[in-house]
Amino acid sequence: MVKKPSGNKKRHNNRNFIRKNDKIRAREVRVIGSEGEMLGVMPPEEALKIAKSLGLDLVEVASSANPPVCRILEFGK
Repeated sequence: MVKKPSGNKKRHNNRNFIRKNDKIRAREVRVIGSEGEMLGVMPPEEALKIAKSLGLDLVEVASSANPPVCRILEFGK
């Protein structure tokens, strides 16, 4: 018996995909600062400005929360 290809080869696994910086699509995000402090709920553009001013990245850490939770940190390359 020949196994039929599933066709999902070109899709990336959403569990391994991390949204960061301009890839965050929510209208509002809850932001945690680089020291663990709560910065509040704001548009991702505003949070990204804060992160960039610190030389860090904005990373979505809880996409299923309402609003999604993002943290300011050094993502690493």
